[in-house]
Amino acid sequence: MGRDDLLAKLGNGLVTGPDGVIDSAAVDVAIGTAGEVVSAKIGIPAWHDLSEGDQRLLGAVAANGGSANSAEAARRSNMSDKAANRVLRRLADLGYLDRQTRGAYRFTGLVPKEVALAETGHSEVSDDVSPSQVASRQQCRK
Repeated sequence: MGRDDLLAKLGNGLVTGPDGVIDSAAVDVAIGTAGEVVSAKIGIPAWHDLSEGDQRLLGAVAANGGSANSAEAARRSNMSDKAANRVLRRLADLGYLDRQTRGAYRFTGLVPKEVALAETGHSEVSDDVSPSQVASRQQCRK
């Protein structure tokens, strides 16, 4: 969820001073507060509404930097390509993911990426880590 979305949810009244001018410090506090509220009231309950397989796949997308195609998500979640593709399409239809170009999907913010990482025990992997290093890290956690 972007900065503008969070501000819209919180409302302009909380970020303006008595003179009606938007205060930068108040905006930063409001964004932090809105993020916490959205996560607690929407993101975490939305996460718990998902099946274990859906959660596993969202955790895999989160671990891939918040964006992945079906092959990447399948590999990271230990699902078949066909099953991962089906689940990704459904999660996009439900608003958990956005469809991007060339078959990629990315987080919408309905469930914060940090929630998916924490709940699945994944850690975000940078682009400079090879698939064999990812597999090695996953084996170490087991």
